[in-house]
Amino acid sequence: MPLLTSLDNSRLNYTAATWTLTQAHEGRTILLVQGDPSGLQCDADFARARRLPSALSPDGVQMVVTGYAAEDNTWHVGIILTPPLAAERGGRWCGLAVWAAADSAAARDAGESLAGILQRPFRYVPPQPTVPDVADEDEPDEDDQPAREAPPPPPLLPLPIDLSGEYVLALDPPQTLILRRPSAWRRGGIIRTVVLALLVPVFAYLSLGAVTSIFAPVQPEWLPYVGVLITLILVVLAVRQGAEVFRDVHVSVDGRAGLLRRQTRGRRILAQSPFEGIDYLLLSQTINRRQNTDDERGSGALRFSAEVWLHAYSSRRGFIPLCQVSDSPGLMAHAAAEREDRRILDLREIATPAHHAAAHLAALMNVPVYLETR
Repeated sequence: MPLLTSLDNSRLNYTAATWTLTQAHEGRTILLVQGDPSGLQCDADFARARRLPSALSPDGVQMVVTGYAAEDNTWHVGIILTPPLAAERGGRWCGLAVWAAADSAAARDAGESLAGILQRPFRYVPPQPTVPDVADEDEPDEDDQPAREAPPPPPLLPLPIDLSGEYVLALDPPQTLILRRPSAWRRGGIIRTVVLALLVPVFAYLSLGAVTSIFAPVQPEWLPYVGVLITLILVVLAVRQGAEVFRDVHVSVDGRAGLLRRQTRGRRILAQSPFEGIDYLLLSQTINRRQNTDDERGSGALRFSAEVWLHAYSSRRGFIPLCQVSDSPGLMAHAAAEREDRRILDLREIATPAHHAAAHLAALMNVPVYLETR
């Protein structure tokens, strides 16, 4: 009975009759595959993350595939669903396990075993060879110097990451990132709510008292009505501030379940999507201010600050807001200062704590991060 540990911290055991995935940390079975009529029996979190029913018969599987993904240099084992089930799910491909590039033989054996148990066709997709450009020998390149290798991207900031006191990205349980409001923000929100609530009766007493007073009216006569309007505005602000503190919306990215959740402090889920349903993260920014400076390498980078919005995009759900940081300081290259096109985030050309936080989230979800300047 082979025992294989995949990159998503699950362990695979398979025989001629069963194919079992278990959680490496907890030891619980998340997927059990047997022949007809049992098929696939999924744990609730595993099924929800992959948008699968808890029980799937072999008739719902059209093919088993082991394939190489060049974008992350890994091997994936998964199934191709039949068209009716794919239409309900929103996609035909469903990944089950992933291995490092060095484990090609293990991934192929695992896929062949799964296909044999389900009695379905098996397809093996090897890495595609790269075809180098052939230069004309009679016409050498103008620049005949060896190409310079691009410097490696800087290491990500260690967790937790403070986003200007408005959010904190932290590792909560293993393999789960939490993007939440810091305790100082909650205390400040409570203080603002109390101050606004105390101002309401003060303005109400002065304004209504001036209107109903038996003494000479206040001059100008419209001034008490302005006070009444200010009282109503204070009521609205106090209610909104209190509601924001009470709800305390945060984002959890659960690597074990493969789920992105946006939920309130009371565990009410506002938005949820499996990692497979997320196409990319989008980091939009508006430059607040910039200043010429020399960083430690003497490259003359720009010191800047920006208002940043971070969203996850799903082709089924649209944009899911993750956070908004009003003033995130950092450094960027001069060339990046004038770019407004949407491109892959490169921390070598622009970086703030918010950009590093986006890179952490994208790495856990295995999706790209795009940057745009408004």
